[in-house]
Parts: sequence; C-alpha cells; structure tokens
Amino acid sequence: MRNIFSRLTTVILLCFAAAGFISAVPFALLFFQKTNELEYVKAESAASEQTNLIKTELKHDSELFHSYINHLRLESKQKINQKLSDSASKAFLISKEVYKEHAGGGRERIINLIRIPLLHLRFLEGSGYTFAVSGQGKVLFSPVSADIRNPIDPKKLKTAANENHGFMTIGDNKSQEKQIFVKYFEELDIYICSAVMTNDFEKSIMRKTAEFISAIESENGDLFIITNEGTVLTGENTGQNLMEISDPDGRDMLHSHISMAKNGGGFIYYSLQDFKSGKPVRMLSYVLPIEDWNWVIGKTAPVNNAAFSPEASLTAQDTAKTAAAFFIMCSGIILIFLYARRKLNKGVSSLKDTLNGTFEIRKTDRNSASLLPFEFRELYESLRPVMSVLFEESRHNNEQKKFFKTVTDSIPLGVYAKNTKNGYRFSLWNDAMAGMLNIPASSALGKTEDELREEYPNLPVFRSTDRDAEIMKSFVIIKELEIHSSSGQMRTTFTGIPLFNSQGDVETVLGVLENNTSGIRLEKELIAKTAQLEELNRNLEQAVAAETEKRRKNEHLLFEQSKFTAMGQMINSIAHQWRQPINALGLYIQDFEDSFESGEMNLEYVKSMTESCMYLILYLSKTIDDFRNFYAANEARVRFNIVEMVFESLAMATAKAEYANIELTAVINNSKPISVTGNIKTDDCKNKAFESEGFPTEFKQVMLNIYHNGCDVPCNMVGQRPLCCCEQCSRNKRHGIHPCAGNNCCYRNSWK
Repeated sequence: MRNIFSRLTTVILLCFAAAGFISAVPFALLFFQKTNELEYVKAESAASEQTNLIKTELKHDSELFHSYINHLRLESKQKINQKLSDSASKAFLISKEVYKEHAGGGRERIINLIRIPLLHLRFLEGSGYTFAVSGQGKVLFSPVSADIRNPIDPKKLKTAANENHGFMTIGDNKSQEKQIFVKYFEELDIYICSAVMTNDFEKSIMRKTAEFISAIESENGDLFIITNEGTVLTGENTGQNLMEISDPDGRDMLHSHISMAKNGGGFIYYSLQDFKSGKPVRMLSYVLPIEDWNWVIGKTAPVNNAAFSPEASLTAQDTAKTAAAFFIMCSGIILIFLYARRKLNKGVSSLKDTLNGTFEIRKTDRNSASLLPFEFRELYESLRPVMSVLFEESRHNNEQKKFFKTVTDSIPLGVYAKNTKNGYRFSLWNDAMAGMLNIPASSALGKTEDELREEYPNLPVFRSTDRDAEIMKSFVIIKELEIHSSSGQMRTTFTGIPLFNSQGDVETVLGVLENNTSGIRLEKELIAKTAQLEELNRNLEQAVAAETEKRRKNEHLLFEQSKFTAMGQMINSIAHQWRQPINALGLYIQDFEDSFESGEMNLEYVKSMTESCMYLILYLSKTIDDFRNFYAANEARVRFNIVEMVFESLAMATAKAEYANIELTAVINNSKPISVTGNIKTDDCKNKAFESEGFPTEFKQVMLNIYHNGCDVPCNMVGQRPLCCCEQCSRNKRHGIHPCAGNNCCYRNSWK
C-alpha cells in the first residue's frame, strides 16, 4: 500500500507542474473578465431574490404572531365568561340552600345570611368576586365599596338575565369597565352577580404575551412589540421609550412604524448602526396593529444590500479570481486523470469485479483476488475486513427500515415527515396517509409538496403548518382541514410536530392527519339526542308539577272535609250536652210564672231558683270551655293519666247516651262496673300506674270517636236497654282499653 501511494503522489506532482507551465496567461485574464461581469449580475439578482424571500418570511411570521395574540385574547375572554358563569351559579346555589333552610325568617334576614358566604367567594386569583343587587338596582352587598355607591340600571339587569344569557358590561370608561354575569333569584327579588375588572385581567394577559414573545429566539430576525406611545415591550430595550430615536439617515424609526400600523400595516425600511464595524445596516420590518391594546407588533430583519454597494464589485472580483484558480486546478486534475487512466483502468476494473463478486456471494474469494495486479491485490487485502463490516451494517440498516415501515403502516392515523435540510421533501408516507388521500407512497416519497400537487391537485396544503411548527419550535401546531377525495369530503385534524437535532434546530417536521368525519357525525347525533332528552325532562317536570298541584288540592279538600266533620261532631256533642240544661231552664222560667200567679213566690224561692239557674248557666259555660280545651292541639309529648282522660272523654258522650237511653259503664282492672253519668273522678285518676306519655288531646279525640261509634251501634236495637262498657287494664307497664257496645258488648276493640 505504501508503494502505491508513493507512485500516485509522484504522478500528481508531475501533473501539477505540467499544468502550471501549459496554462496560458491570456486565456486566464479573459476568463477573469467574463466571470467578473457574470458574478456581478448574479449577485444583483440574488440580492433582489433574497429581499423578496425576507419580505415573505417577515409578513408570514408577523401575521402568525398577530393570529396568536387574537387567539389568546379570544381564549382569555372565554375563560372569563366561563369563570363568571360558574361563580354566579355557585353563589346562586348557596343562596338557594340558605333560602330553603330559613324560608320563614323574612327577606332581610335571609339576605344577611347569604351575604357572609358570598363575600368570601373569589375567583381568577382574587380579581373576581360576587355581590347581590336588588330588583330596583341597589347594590345590597359587595366586597368592593365603589359598587355600593353606584346603583345599576334595573332594565339592564333584566335584559342581561333574560336575553343576553346572563352577561352584561358596566363602567364609565375602559379603565373601570367590568364584565358581569347575572342570575335572577325570584323568591327574594334580587340578582346574584359575579364580576371581574376587565382592564386588570387584560393587562395580565398583555404582560404574559410580552414575556412569551421576549423568550422566543428566531434565527432570521426578531419579533418586537411597541406601544403607540413609543415604549418598547420586548428585547434588550424593554421598558424604554425610544420615540425620539432616529436612524443614521435621520428618519424617526418608531414614528414610521406606528404610522404604518395605524394605516393597516406594511413594510418599513430603516437603518441601524453596527456596533462592530460602525457601518449602517439596512433593516426591514413588517408591522401590524393591535388596536384594542394600543400595540404595534411585527418582525424585523437585516437586508442583504451587497449588490448595491462598492464592496459588492470587489466581492464579485474575488469570487471570479477564486473561480479561475479553481478552473486551473480542475485542468490539472483532468490531466492527472488522463495520465493515470490508462495505467489504472485495468487494475480498477479487476478490483471492481472482485468487490462485486464478494458482495453477491457474501464472502471473500481468495482465488479471484490473486488475479489482481500486485498493487490492487494489497489494497483488496486491506479492504476485506472493512467490506465485511460494511455488509453487516448495510444488512442491519435494511432490517431497521423494514421494521420502521411496518410500524408506521400499522398506525391508523396518516403520518408523513419532511426534512428541512432537503428542501422539505417527503421522507415518510405511511399506508393510512395513502388511503385517505389516494396517493401511494411511491409517488410521494422524495418529492416536495408543490411537485406532488402537480400530479395530484387535491393534495391539502401542509406547507403553512409545517412552517409554523418550525418557527414556533416547542409548539405543536393543530389545524382543521377539509379534504376533497374520491371517497367524498372529509373533516380532518392536522398536527405539525417539530423534531430537533442535537444542536436544538428543527431537522424534521412530522405531520399527523386524523379523519374526524365519523366523530363529527356522532357529535351531531349526540346533540340531537341530548335535545330530545331535555325536551322529555321538561315535559316530565310539567307533568310532575301538574300532579303535585292536583294532589295538593285534593289534600286541601280532604282537610276541609275533615274540619267540617269534626265541627259537626262538636256541635252535635254540644247539642246533646245543652239539651237537658236548656230544657230545665225553660221549666224554671215557666215555674216562675206559675209561682207568681199562685202567690207562692217568696225570697227563699227566688234565691233557690236563682242558684239553680246560675248552676245551669255555669254548666253550659263549662261545657264550652271543655270542648274548646278538648280540641286544642298539643305541640309536645306530655305525661297524662289514662283513666282521667277516659272519664273526661266519656263525660262528653253522656248526654248523647242519655238521649239514646244507653247506659255507660267503665271497668278498671277487672273492678266492678262504674256507671258514668257525668264528669266523675276516682282514685285511679291519680294512680301513677295508669300514666303514659303522649298527646292527651289526640287521645281524647280518638276515644270520643270510638264512643260515638259505639253509641251509634245499639241505637237501632229494640226490646231492651243497650249497654256500652269501657274496660281498662294495665299489664307489664302496658296499658290497654277495650270499649264494647250492645247487649253483649258486640262492639269491641283489640288490645292497644
């Protein structure tokens, strides 16, 4: 091997020497002149093309930046509205629970109870709060004192609650503007509201946006934000007002940027001083306005103006000289090649045949190697171990490629990849991608998007998403696409994912295409079914409300009927109690008249008649008090004597029994029957063995109903006097009452 390289070195040196002597100086000078003119034209064309490319990139990145801010504002507004709605709903539920628990406590008391939990209900990191407003617009309570001093128009509150889905905006100017969500609490005639200062929340979003843009690093220019007052919000000069700064040409840089943004946006040329060389650098910016924030956003980058300066000509000349030298060197190489071709042709051909045979049979053949010339035989022996390693590595790489293709083809989502260093040509195209777009992988691989679209016009536009993913780097770009294919229209979601190399640069853009057509159809069906379910729920609620109202009316009717029945029984009992006393009073009055006519009336007779009449009148009054106390309701359980309650209830039925010629008796613990002719008392009325705990009024009412029913049973019996008996017993601290009626106590209750 050493002899071979020595001989080759000698040949190369001789060829270079021959080329130096043979090359003609006049031809070289003529070549220099023509090359210089050609390079100048190329430099001018390249500068113009590069400027157009920079403009395209600046405009695209600025519009992408503008779209990102608009998306961020929209997302923040939706977040505010959702938080307002959730907080107001939570406050409304708390108020409902308080109202249910204290429904009879009065409106002012309930509002004071609601005040405490609602004043502590905060959201959005404390910037959002809840408060209450009366139906007339007066703020009842709020953690912000300014709210209490400023009433709210009740018409606006009503409109917001009924027509604007609960949202409304108040405030005299933008700095005091508030976004409010309103829910009407009908039972208390108040509005439960949640509010947030829109200006404070928007300032927080602006600050986060400026910090995010400052953190983005771009190779081809810088993104910037300035206010309409000239304050810089990004970069090294953050927080400084550069409104009075001029460029080296005397132009007001920020004035021109702000004026262009107010007119809708566009390109601005200006100059900056280069800190290293001290020379002015030509710059180009593209600006757009953010009107609601009083911002001017955009991107700036240096412009290559070499074709328009004196240095461009010198650069072109240097390039021409370099090209001439390269031409001379190539001439020498050609001479070397022609000189060595004849001698090396045979050896190279033999070496090639031997190497091809080795790879075809996958092993080295020493017999074929012995046919090579001496120099190439030594070279072959030195390459033989390397050949074995290369073969194994090639086989391993082929197996990895087959495995990777199998994996990507098994993914149900469309997947493709573009290499940024290879002109964004497709390097991956799986079977799912081919099935969705009807483009086979053999047609897509190795082509750019524009080249593939010439053959397949319906190819979706991936370029903008790929570019966005490369610029934003750490961001995953997601977009919705509509694709028209031979199988029909498809709704898809496209995702662009940047893949980085070891230096942190985007090397490959991975795209994922998902077919959402069936998912959207199912979503529409779900919405329709949900609407049907809500309609069924509303109908069910109406039916339940109607049945509830019907049941309430029936209960009210039953209550009225029960009340009238009890009233009739009470009047009937009073009538039976009063019949004999009133009859006696009538007889006494008639006796007065007879005694006066016969002359038998004296002072003693008058006193006796007066006492008898007053006794009857007091008896009638006491009867009214007894019935009033009898039907008075007990609110708590008390201890009472059962025997006493039995006698009191029997006393209410004595008049009816006497009128029906019924004998009433009572038996206590198997004692002799006691005849009941009025309100009597026995020693058992004070015996604690017959005490129990309960509601005495209800007990007497039940017993009286039983007595009345018992008296009604024997009223139709003829031939003998009926008997009603009430037997009372006490066993093992349990008390039992057995009323019976008839000749043989035919009416008898079971043990109670």
